[in-house]
Amino acid sequence: MAWDQARFEVFRGTLTSWHTLFSDAAAFASSVGRDRVISISHSEDQNEGVVTVWYWAEHTHATEPADDWIRDGEGPAEWTHGERQEPQ
Repeated sequence: MAWDQARFEVFRGTLTSWHTLFSDAAAFASSVGRDRVISISHSEDQNEGVVTVWYWAEHTHATEPADDWIRDGEGPAEWTHGERQEPQ
């Protein structure tokens, strides 16, 4: 199996503590496995915390959308599929 496509998972929230964001990201990174994790980054803008886990995934057809997930930490754990945030 070739892990040749970079993917990401984003954990974000304004009402979520940093501890929760980092714990969620760490749990996801652990589930992916250390050999597939590229990096973990974090940032803060206007009181919104964002943690991103970059990892290697198996290649899919170029016409298929990336299977990236974004965690909205505004309330209960909700996951949205394929929703990307454009820089403002």
